[in-house]
Amino acid sequence: MKRVLALLMMVVLVALMGACAAEPTATPVPPTPVPPTATAEAMMRTAAEDVLLIVLNSQNSSGQNGWAMLTAKGAQTEVVLSLSAGTMESELVHIHTGPCGPTLGRVEYDLTNIAGGTSSTTVNVALAALRTGTFAINAHQKGNAGVYMACGAIPAALATSQAPAVPNSVESTSSKSDASGY
Repeated sequence: MKRVLALLMMVVLVALMGACAAEPTATPVPPTPVPPTATAEAMMRTAAEDVLLIVLNSQNSSGQNGWAMLTAKGAQTEVVLSLSAGTMESELVHIHTGPCGPTLGRVEYDLTNIAGGTSSTTVNVALAALRTGTFAINAHQKGNAGVYMACGAIPAALATSQAPAVPNSVESTSSKSDASGY
């Protein structure tokens, strides 16, 4: 009986080894070719033209700081912003003409009121039209729109010739401490 059991185990083992050695039948998928015009520099420029991140700095000792991300959506721009709690509370937020500070101009585009420290709005203006250097995002004190809480300038777009260059290689500035290279 032991011999039969040992022989049966060897047959099963040989069968399993043969099954593991069989070639897979899946057809390999060829890699997707990268279009020759899709260079890293072109992709960076596209990303830089489509999304803009602005820092919103505290105004009038409000303690509120944050950011606004503007995303191009064709003839519209999505504006998503976040503000810290600070010592005072903001509610109204707009895109104004002019620079931050005492010479801030009129409201050009209304944004959704801040709730829970955030606001998200799509405005009917292309991001490129806002990138003239003459607009700012401004948050106002809740209940007192005349008090500015946080503001950030929307910078002018860089001309194509001023766009930052993409490095061809990355150089390490770290020194290697031993022969292992680590």
